[in-house]
Parts: sequence; structure tokens; C-alpha cells
Amino acid sequence: MLMGADEGAAWKDGEPRESRMVFIGRDLPKDPLLQGLEQCVADVDAFNWEEHAADR
Repeated sequence: MLMGADEGAAWKDGEPRESRMVFIGRDLPKDPLLQGLEQCVADVDAFNWEEHAADR
């Protein structure tokens, strides 16, 4: 199994901020992949922005 990722260019002002993932393979199990991705979704309303302000 191989996996790779590259950081794209910075978003420009007014540009939609969206990311895309591409899975290439045969007979990939859709349900487990979707369940795993759903567990990665952040709750931006619950995120403590002040605590992580220095990270920006």
C-alpha cells in the first residue's frame, strides 16, 4: 500500500477553500473508507482557536 500527499499552493483571496482526495485502486471498500474519513472531520465550532493562535 502506498500513500502520498503534497501541499498545494496557498489559497488566494476570494478563492474557495476546498481540498480533494483521490483514491486509485481496484475494489476499494467504500464504507470503511468513508467511515474513516468521517472520523477526521473537525468541529470548527468546538475548536479552541485562542489555544492554537500561536500555531497560525
